[in-house]
Amino acid sequence: MTNQQIAEVMEFISEVISLDKKNIFRVKAYQEAAETIAQWNEQLIDIYKEHTKEEAAKIYDNIPGIGESITKKLIELFSTGDIKAFQKYVVDLPDGMFSLCQVNGIGAKRAYKLCQKFPMKEANALERVMELASQGKIRDLEGFGEKSEQDLILAIRDHQTTGRMPYDIAKKLADQVVEKLNECKSITKVEVLGSLRRHHTSIGDVDLGIATDDIKDTSQCIKKLDIAKRVVVSGEGLIRIILNSGQQVDIKISAEDEWGSFLQHFTGSKEHNIMLRRYALKKGLSLSEHGILNKKTGEMKKYKTESAFYKALGMKLVPPNERMGGDEIERYQL
Repeated sequence: MTNQQIAEVMEFISEVISLDKKNIFRVKAYQEAAETIAQWNEQLIDIYKEHTKEEAAKIYDNIPGIGESITKKLIELFSTGDIKAFQKYVVDLPDGMFSLCQVNGIGAKRAYKLCQKFPMKEANALERVMELASQGKIRDLEGFGEKSEQDLILAIRDHQTTGRMPYDIAKKLADQVVEKLNECKSITKVEVLGSLRRHHTSIGDVDLGIATDDIKDTSQCIKKLDIAKRVVVSGEGLIRIILNSGQQVDIKISAEDEWGSFLQHFTGSKEHNIMLRRYALKKGLSLSEHGILNKKTGEMKKYKTESAFYKALGMKLVPPNERMGGDEIERYQL
């Protein structure tokens, strides 16, 4: 199993055990482990293969967010192909829950209610709920209503149309676009943004950032790329293309001298950026994708690199996969 697949399983388990309020601390443990594993650069299965069980266990146990309990489960998974503790969580769950939990906005509690009231199979759960909602049969279920019913239709439709891609698939797609963008002479830098750059478990949108000081030439070059079926948005700061494969890619544009602050801003996460803004405000500074504004003097400074941007805040560069809104602000202060 890849890190992303392991993380998805742990995310699902955290959703399931959250049905019982007594599991609040266990839920948090699984959520933290899932987030860490999804963003960890080295594949955990490779660590297991290259070391003894005891050595691998020590390595896992020292990864922030995993700990002894999750370490034991990882070793069990890699050595037996299963985790018995997980089986007891899912053995009595109704069919169809896992598929429904993949849809943004449904969650385990609502999925559980739907599957209990309307028996369905895993293979056709989405189609079954869509059919029931279209017939007005869900609105009277406790905790739902007419608006919730319509929201279900929109959420499933959106999931079926765009869905979320596993990290590996999204990365492969992004790499193909990056390779083509590098053919444009007016583009000096290209980088993936958002959850893809943070190595998240699954990716909703593929966002890329480019640095250029010739937006007109860059726009013309992108429109001519043989991987782009059509350009649906072409305005100041953003070019949105539909690939021949049908996938949408947003290309955000930065000036050369703002690349560092631009990259930091659009990498996220939302939680990390909120914490970083609060930290900056205490220093009398205001952050944006354009740079750092000194609120007292009104001076705006621009940064060509992320390292320079963080250094101006009195910090070392925070790796993208650690920008989760935890304690990274404190850990990376100079």
